[in-house]
Amino acid sequence: MNEYRVELIGFTDGMRDWLQSVGLFSEMIIWKLRFFVPVTDEGPNMLSKLMQRHSLIDIARRS
Repeated sequence: MNEYRVELIGFTDGMRDWLQSVGLFSEMIIWKLRFFVPVTDEGPNMLSKLMQRHSLIDIARRS
């Protein structure tokens, strides 16, 4: 809970399977599905795959 992690927002239902196939993990938080990029050695590779397919729009600080 208190660890930093990279959350993906703005995904569609049709993207769920692809996001999981590239290694993102999901959690249900307050009845909402959320996807995260693992903060491990594999994280940068997963983030690169995302950015090759989709544009980065914004970066938000942890609230």
